[in-house]
Amino acid sequence: MTSSTERATMAEAPCPGAEMSTPLQRILAATDFSPQAWQALERAARLAKTHGAELALLHAFEHVPLIPAWGDPGGGAWVDEEALLDSTRAHLERVRDNLTETYGIPIKASVEVGAVHRQINARADGFGADLVVIAASGASGLARRLFGSSAQSIVRTARHPVLVVRRPADSDYRRIMIGTDFSEDAERAANFALRLAPDAAVSLSHSLEQSTVRIPAPLGLEDNEREAHLARARTIAAQGLAELADRLGRGQAETRVFDGHASQNLVEWAATWNADLIAIGAHGKSRLEAGLIGSTSLHAISDAGCDVLVTPRIE
Repeated sequence: MTSSTERATMAEAPCPGAEMSTPLQRILAATDFSPQAWQALERAARLAKTHGAELALLHAFEHVPLIPAWGDPGGGAWVDEEALLDSTRAHLERVRDNLTETYGIPIKASVEVGAVHRQINARADGFGADLVVIAASGASGLARRLFGSSAQSIVRTARHPVLVVRRPADSDYRRIMIGTDFSEDAERAANFALRLAPDAAVSLSHSLEQSTVRIPAPLGLEDNEREAHLARARTIAAQGLAELADRLGRGQAETRVFDGHASQNLVEWAATWNADLIAIGAHGKSRLEAGLIGSTSLHAISDAGCDVLVTPRIE
């Protein structure tokens, strides 16, 4: 059974007098025109309006297929690349106009051909994006590109935080669950999460994955020695979370120390705490292959019922 150490009372609001951090300046939102992608665009537009940020939309696909024109089943006529690109641009512009009318903000839009993760990263770099927004699922599998076979292609190569949207953007983020391993990358991710949603309540958590490792005596520790070491580790972790909360200006934040794997704890606690956003930092030699965001964690995060914010390491 998962055990936890709890400090303070659940915080429903940030500390009084906490200052709002620097607003986002530029947001890039990728779309595949699916209903799920529309949710991501609405979240991006809501954030852009709240922060007074510039918003740019991007639709990218791997290549332009040659397809028979309608009404010519024999394949004598083909839709050429330029015609298809023009049609796609027109569609994206209608989406942009809809968002502009709804949220009252100016929006840019572009269509690119090439590997999706490369186009997203290139556009984010060129635009100077503070944040990239993408849907958790969609008709062309943007979620699978993020959390499936091409997960590493987007997040591991990302030079900008990536917000993965699962829920409708009915309101601003109210409850952020921040996972940390006490690294600089994790603290940077926590700070960015509060920059994204400065008025949200916060829960900080750390998982003691070593608590699941047992080496029998005489090679390892006796049970009583092992428990004593774990108890000390829990105390140190709880103190670390308290210090992190103070550095973030959220001294009354909920803090939890869990036994077990971060991948499972993140998802379970986010659901229990009713978080609408999980914030984590990607770091390590291959970004997602070490630390908090490991290969097993990636699968668990893909099952989260709320939005997920992944902040990459800054090289």
